[in-house]
Amino acid sequence: MIERVYNFGINNELSGILTTAEPEHQKRHAPSLLFLNAGFLHKTGFNRFNTDLARQLSVYGYSSLRFDLHGLGDSASCPPSIDYEKQAVIDIQQAIDEVTEKCGTQKCIIIGLCSGADFAHATAMIDSRISGLVLMDGFAYRTLGYYIRDYGPGIINPYRSIRFVVNRIRKRFFSAPSEKNARRSNEVYFRSFPPKKQVIKQLQELIDREVKLFFIYSGGIPLYYNYADQFFDMFRSVKFKGMVFHRYFKEADHTYTIVSVRQKLKSAVSEWINYTFP
Repeated sequence: MIERVYNFGINNELSGILTTAEPEHQKRHAPSLLFLNAGFLHKTGFNRFNTDLARQLSVYGYSSLRFDLHGLGDSASCPPSIDYEKQAVIDIQQAIDEVTEKCGTQKCIIIGLCSGADFAHATAMIDSRISGLVLMDGFAYRTLGYYIRDYGPGIINPYRSIRFVVNRIRKRFFSAPSEKNARRSNEVYFRSFPPKKQVIKQLQELIDREVKLFFIYSGGIPLYYNYADQFFDMFRSVKFKGMVFHRYFKEADHTYTIVSVRQKLKSAVSEWINYTFP
């Protein structure tokens, strides 16, 4: 394994680390990999996921670039004149330029969590060099199955509903300010998604272009996703054509804090890449 730090993009404002396999182990026809930031986290990734997986995959012959978008980590601040989401897509395309040139590849796989998944999806819609996406805790839409699992226990056991209402009233009107502040800091994060019909149309476009898709969801987003087959219920009208894989790690939080669970995630992604892009 060889690792080098590069500045690239317009005015060399983006910072990344290129991880390449030893020459004798490099896969000649495999795509290169691109790791994105998750939220405001540095390019090392959530709990060093990007760094660890990049090094693990280099053993199997895959080369990769993990980098910081504008405004994050070691890259320059985001230009004020451009919308951040548009700038992120521009940054990703410049990173694709860099990793494909440095690695001598034609195609690229993008790996992203949360906002990273959103940006990866947006870039794939306009860049034909992307042959695969690993999207973790990406777009999610509540289904009938979601609501049954979310509200069902309370309906079956009304005492749970009563306790829930009583606790909400107590916390709302009688808890101390310090308790309220602590509770806010521990609230499950909230995010919004594009209209479901739009995403369905875009997914079908990607599949028709033969972009391989690996969707991964954790147990850390219960506001949107709470059972294994919800993915297929959300997108039942999409013709997958054997291009889509899916995993659900119910035991995981959003950033896979538990080491053993994070190892399962790394193994799942590594196995999918090896199987899909041998």
